Amino acid sequence: MAAVRDEARRLGHDQLHIGFNTTPLFGPAAGFLPDLVSLGGDSFIANIDYVGLDFFPDVFRPAAAAELADATAGLLRYHREEILAPAGPSSTPLHVTEHGWPTGPERPPARQADVIDTVVRTIAAQASALNITRYTLFALRDADSGKDGLFHRFGLTTDDYGRKPAFDTYRNLIAELG
Repeated sequence: MAAVRDEARRLGHDQLHIGFNTTPLFGPAAGFLPDLVSLGGDSFIANIDYVGLDFFPDVFRPAAAAELADATAGLLRYHREEILAPAGPSSTPLHVTEHGWPTGPERPPARQADVIDTVVRTIAAQASALNITRYTLFALRDADSGKDGLFHRFGLTTDDYGRKPAFDTYRNLIAELG
């Protein structure tokens, strides 16, 4: 990472933030970050500006609406306290680098709006305690609204830019939370 930082600075990109992202890490995969830090050592930790988390609560493992906020907060705490802290970058800012919820068969647009609202509010509530400094929505526009597959309809709009309920929900969250 030091070489990446040096090259960015040499090219005049002083504002460039250097980091990497993971998904939630459980079981044998939980060793990924400690292994990475072990390979890179103190220099690796000193030269990262953030660790990203790509996570999609209620997409791959269903969560009841009433449990979604607690499940989201628990996953964020787990990532900070059980994955990052023991590996070394315990105080490094955490960026949510991907989040979303797809619509489609048995995945209604109103539920997408509710999930976006709940997850973004939970992230905002945990931001100070867990040093979460960035949030990135996975997709503003569907890849292909005509396809039923899970990965085609993550957007807040359809592929012809028709607004789903989550569009206004997200816009209101930005106005409220910044």
